[in-house]
Amino acid sequence: MDTEERLNLLIELFPTYDKEILLDILVSCAGSVKKVKKLLLESCVEIKDSIAKSENKLEPKIEKQPIKEKKPKILETNTLKRKREEGQVVNQTSLSSLLKFPKINSTDTRKTITLYTKEDIERNLPFVRIIPNFLPNDLKEQVTNSLMSQRMLFKAKQFYIAGNLCTSSQKSIIYSNDDKTDYDPVYKSEDLRPHPFTNELIKCKLYVEKKVNEVLEEYCQKNKLPEYAITKNWKSDFCLGNYYPDNKSHLDLHSDKLTNIGPLPTIASLTIGATRIFRMRRSYPADSVIFNFPAPNNSLIIMLPGSQELFKHGVPTLKDSLYERDKITKDARFNLTYRMQYAPFDENDKVLCDICKKRMILRRLFKGPDIGYYVWMCMSSFKGQECKGFKYADFRKVNDKMNLFTTEKSEATRWLSESETLND
Repeated sequence: MDTEERLNLLIELFPTYDKEILLDILVSCAGSVKKVKKLLLESCVEIKDSIAKSENKLEPKIEKQPIKEKKPKILETNTLKRKREEGQVVNQTSLSSLLKFPKINSTDTRKTITLYTKEDIERNLPFVRIIPNFLPNDLKEQVTNSLMSQRMLFKAKQFYIAGNLCTSSQKSIIYSNDDKTDYDPVYKSEDLRPHPFTNELIKCKLYVEKKVNEVLEEYCQKNKLPEYAITKNWKSDFCLGNYYPDNKSHLDLHSDKLTNIGPLPTIASLTIGATRIFRMRRSYPADSVIFNFPAPNNSLIIMLPGSQELFKHGVPTLKDSLYERDKITKDARFNLTYRMQYAPFDENDKVLCDICKKRMILRRLFKGPDIGYYVWMCMSSFKGQECKGFKYADFRKVNDKMNLFTTEKSEATRWLSESETLND
């Protein structure tokens, strides 16, 4: 059955759908009529009867092409494409569009898709922007030489998971010109105390801040963000640097804790050195599609508001995860993640656990009945101790001061509305 025959069958099954839309969905489902049926049935129960009548029309199996031989594309209807080409703004009303956008590519679980171009990356991951060849060549070389000379200052982080002491594969460093930088209470130690920005990293910071504010302004014009999100005047108060000495060093999938950077943060990540794979996957369900894409030398990846709430990211250890060596760093990759401290947290007292009186860390819930809520959890579990301290986060302001937390679920801040979570 060729594409035209498949499309005609879909038109017969889904007469209320535009032909162009059905064709786009068919392409996004790798030509599988079965997958298109399943996808559309989830949102249109009225067409079940017409589908049942056509069950005698068998669909032959389609052999999947290797990912590297065919660059994947996600659904974008011709109508939307035409609007983009004509320069019309396609408005999005809330973060629900970011939540549902990747669902088109999630009809097959436990699948890995490699994205090869800037266009593919930004269409599949609408809260990610990648800027290749970001720094001027002379500054890039200065930053590279500076990082190479300081690589011995990068230290492995230690933390506990389920009571077991773990050591990070990659090594890290904190750059800040403020000794009071509250970069992350979990990892604070003598080995990971802030180091002052070098002159090269200060120049780099100015480039990053300019680009982030340009991208953030455009992003916020298309996405309605809550008032507690940082939508303008973004600046980097500190930089978390990661050092991957070779292809075996890695960073497991994770979403960044929000204790110091606040809800809906923006994080700008600059790659210096060898090209490695950058990996992203929906936080829930755990078997969602994995998106891989190369992070070349001197490329800037901007993770915009919604990225830490919706997705996890990491740098995998794979046989072919080293795409290209660098003439200076060889197999090593440096990653500078410029971050902005969330000012309202600095203006308030720290959130302390009612049980053990230790500090609490800000996280978000991404599954179960409480999906979408921000919560405070006791940091003791990251220090090898057991404590079930828990509070809901509350980002409402009273007399220009943020509440920070509440014990009442009805007063808690939720980054997804109830209607949006029901449609997830």
